[in-house]
Amino acid sequence: MIRRPPRSTLFPYTTLFRSSTLLYDNEEMGKSIKGVNTKYPLDTDLKEWYVYDDNHGTDQEKLFLHYINNNYDALKRKYDEIYVIRNEKFIKVFNFSNGEATEPDFILYLTRKKNKQPICYQIFIEPKGAHLISNDKWKEELLTSINKKYKPEKLIDDSEYVVFGLPFFNEDENRKVKNDFEIGFTKLLD
Repeated sequence: MIRRPPRSTLFPYTTLFRSSTLLYDNEEMGKSIKGVNTKYPLDTDLKEWYVYDDNHGTDQEKLFLHYINNNYDALKRKYDEIYVIRNEKFIKVFNFSNGEATEPDFILYLTRKKNKQPICYQIFIEPKGAHLISNDKWKEELLTSINKKYKPEKLIDDSEYVVFGLPFFNEDENRKVKNDFEIGFTKLLD
C-alpha cells in the first residue's frame, strides 16, 4: 500500500502514479529466463554458477547471463569458484569525491589459489540498455575507477580480496558485445 502524502504536496505524486506512459518498455522485464515467453531462455537451475533460481530482468541482464554461460569454461580453467549474484539492493558503491552511489546489477565472485594463497575477486557488472548508457556514464566511470585507484588488499591473514569494476555490458541487435566490456572481461582470463 502506498501511503498518501499530505494534500499540499500531492500534485507531483499523483502525476507520477497516474501517468499511463512509460519512458521505456523493455519487453523482457518480468519474464522468467526459464520460461517459454522469453527471447533468451536459459535453465538457471542447471547452472551451478548462478546463485538464484531465476532471472526476471531486462534483455541486457539475460544476455549477460548468457555471456557468462558461454564463457564459463574459460573462467573455470582459471578460477576454483565462480558465482554470479544478482544484486538486489544489497551492495552500493560510493564515489568518494562527490558521494554519488550506484548499485551494480551483478557481482561476479571468483576465487583462485595463487601459490597456495586464496585470492577472492568481487567484480561489479552493470548490464545497460543502449537508451541509458549516456545518461549513466558516471556509473561506468565510477566502476572502472575502482581498478585504477585500488590494489589488492589483505583483509584476512591468509587471503587477498580484489574489488574490480567492469565497463557496461551491452549487446547490440547483432549480439556483439561492446569492445570495452570485452577487453575488461578478457583481463579476468589472463
